[in-house]
Amino acid sequence: MIVPLEQNIDIEYLSAQFEMTGGSIKNAVLTALFLATGQKQKCSMTHILKAIKQKLQKQGKILLPYDFGKYENLF
Repeated sequence: MIVPLEQNIDIEYLSAQFEMTGGSIKNAVLTALFLATGQKQKCSMTHILKAIKQKLQKQGKILLPYDFGKYENLF
């Protein structure tokens, strides 16, 4: 499966904002790709952040919009 990425993926923000293990990162990326594919869209920051939110909530962490800093408007 090849899923194109939007140009505006903010890797620096993602690496600084969230503490996740390698396995959690992999699972979040796969979830984001499936979300994008299901919507027939390129994978965007919105897909990635929604996937991160899902993964962290499964770990028992409660995330509010302000936890996403400059991307809180996506929620």
